[in-house]
Amino acid sequence: MEEKEGRADTNEETDRVKDKRKVKKGDIITISYAGYDAESNSLFDAAAYKDGKGGLTFIVGRGMVLPGLEKAIEGRGVGESYTVTLGVDDAFGRKQGRLIQLIPTSKFKKEGIKPIAGLRVEIDGIQGSVISVSGGRTLVDFNHPLAGRSLKYAFKIERIYDKPAEKTEAILSMSGLKGSVSVNGADAKVELSSEADKPVKEELAKTIRENVKEIENVSFTEKNKEKEKEGANQ
Repeated sequence: MEEKEGRADTNEETDRVKDKRKVKKGDIITISYAGYDAESNSLFDAAAYKDGKGGLTFIVGRGMVLPGLEKAIEGRGVGESYTVTLGVDDAFGRKQGRLIQLIPTSKFKKEGIKPIAGLRVEIDGIQGSVISVSGGRTLVDFNHPLAGRSLKYAFKIERIYDKPAEKTEAILSMSGLKGSVSVNGADAKVELSSEADKPVKEELAKTIRENVKEIENVSFTEKNKEKEKEGANQ
């Protein structure tokens, strides 16, 4: 179920409403949103956008957000606000019995953890919630905390990135790395604020080339290394 909400009336938001483009697969966009449990109407997540900052930035069609939310976003216009309700299967799926497991309580004690009902824990790299502790065994639910629930999202399309430099900067932001971007024709130069491992840079370059069609070559520099070079040359 979807409902289109009223438009905002600030100058910046009015400008975005004038943008007639619609979201399509492959677009790099930013949305603001608030996510609620559809039954209790309790807020579980939100991302605000103000003065060009914040929100959630992602590539449409790449599975970066819930399938149901992504489907609701496609075809929507910049500056428009909507509300969509996602059924269980379009959200985090149904609870799976195989993901509710009995774990020896001794395993927690070895890690210095005292399991109690409701505690979020991590076992073998997988996060779960303790359901109960009894007789030397701890019952843990490894389902997503929102599995089995219908969700409601109120969202707004804040921006569709258009220029190569803007799209590259958006991808850099999505990676969690900080830095600046300059683009000259088909070449993008990314100056990172801190050092990054080679595999990280290779994956980032690949993502940029695949999603910014104007870019063919990506190079990196790192501010810390540049400062080291300057110091060595003094």
